[in-house]
Amino acid sequence: MPILASIGAGSARGFGEGAGVSVSAEFDYLVIAGGGAAFGSIAGGGGAGGYRTSFPGGTKIELSGGDTITVGAGGARTITSPTQAGILAGKGVDSVAGDITSAGGGTQNGDTAYGAPNASPENYAVRSGGSGAGGGHQYGWPVGAGNVPPTSPPQGNPAGPGNGTWGASGGGGAGGAGASSGSNAYSSPGGAGGSGLSNSITGSSVGRAGGGGGGAFVSSGSGGPASSGGGAGGSSPGGTGAAGTANTGGGGGGGSGDSPSPGPTNNGGSGIVVLRLPTSDAPAGIGASPGSNTVSTSGSDTIVTFNVTGTLEL
Repeated sequence: MPILASIGAGSARGFGEGAGVSVSAEFDYLVIAGGGAAFGSIAGGGGAGGYRTSFPGGTKIELSGGDTITVGAGGARTITSPTQAGILAGKGVDSVAGDITSAGGGTQNGDTAYGAPNASPENYAVRSGGSGAGGGHQYGWPVGAGNVPPTSPPQGNPAGPGNGTWGASGGGGAGGAGASSGSNAYSSPGGAGGSGLSNSITGSSVGRAGGGGGGAFVSSGSGGPASSGGGAGGSSPGGTGAAGTANTGGGGGGGSGDSPSPGPTNNGGSGIVVLRLPTSDAPAGIGASPGSNTVSTSGSDTIVTFNVTGTLEL
């Protein structure tokens, strides 16, 4: 639709001395939050960041020049003590564009056999998010739910169910739930991360928001695979798993049971916000700051891509 404008007294832009104009426009959007991190040893995969889009054919959002567009960071490790029980993975950070908020992916937050501190209610709470985090080794502690808080259509999926022993389950993705781990004793594989979704809002189809793979147990177990930006789980012997890919919202992959102790925490991938509108409706000064955000074209449309938090310029 045409550019929208409201006249006020805030500036002298375009309508004479002392008269201000707030320029706005309607955009299709893709808003993906940061993925959740995964702990380093026999760990469930991190959940993908929440995935919300109007493209193609959905309800657009109205945004104004000067609006802040928030791109959520991927979850990262937090060290609360020198012991393994005090090394906690982090939940992904929300991404926001106008009235659209996508929730950060869940983290299983050190859900292994190593420490009662990790069984606290606070740590249970961060397992759910845009997509949920997988369960780690032993105890059958809860895995993360997806689409938390709920949106319609859903912004994500749950993790794979934990089996209470051996390998770890995969985190949920935007396109499907994570998979359960195997139960084959010492060769138990990790569960696969949930699938992501592909979208062509940028002009070409790109898969994003896959869940992280779960870590294998020990002695030749394979790590859970991941796709669409999620990190694969670590395989035995010694596999530490992989982080989620930046600007995909992918969940981090869990480490294997015989990875170095206490092992790394694999961060989730940061999110992304993409806005699209017909070039004929785009204000002449359309842009995005800072410089790592971009403006491009695809056919008759203009695309504004936010790789980091920044300001929409109209």
